[in-house]
Amino acid sequence: MKKYILEPYVAFDPDTATYLFTKNIKLEENQSPAPQISRNIFKIYFPKKIFSGGVIIYIIYIACFYLQKFFLEENTIPRTAIESIQILAVIFLLISIAQIVGIIREIRRLKKLYQEINWPAEYHYVFFEEGILIKSVDMEGIFYWDDFMSIILTSNTLAFNLCPAGTQKGNIFIKHYPRLHNFYLFTDIDEQIKTLITSISQRYKKLVVFR
Repeated sequence: MKKYILEPYVAFDPDTATYLFTKNIKLEENQSPAPQISRNIFKIYFPKKIFSGGVIIYIIYIACFYLQKFFLEENTIPRTAIESIQILAVIFLLISIAQIVGIIREIRRLKKLYQEINWPAEYHYVFFEEGILIKSVDMEGIFYWDDFMSIILTSNTLAFNLCPAGTQKGNIFIKHYPRLHNFYLFTDIDEQIKTLITSISQRYKKLVVFR
């Protein structure tokens, strides 16, 4: 399952780092997270703010159009203003559609991953003050916390988003991982992990996203 790992990325020596705690998870096939993947990934990545912004702007456009047509004198609202609102709404909605397509592709990738697993699936996560050691079905490496573009936490998922190719860190990672896939810990997130991730969010501003 680690066919896209050329060599695990190692950011620091775990023997000299500040150890916090370990999470070992072993799943049998009947415990596969695959049935919940669609719901979990939509919860993590669905662009609520962008989608809502597009809908609100489009409603404003419709309101202006009908006010102009039935209730106001002609050209009370400048045509360029109405057209600008319309264009802005379309841009917001197109961005939302692009992100939803990306979400669907990520769901398909993860479902395929879990279809190809040789069960049982084992996850080994070691948390340090400096970062995290990961050995799972699709990822292996030792990362500093700020190696990630973002870390997303929900009630039952911890998502790690690698920096994309073209960025400084992404160009380093791609030497280890030809495909810079996001990876996940699908489990009920306990207070120990919540406390740590909250602490990380305070140390590294804008790194952690809570859903």
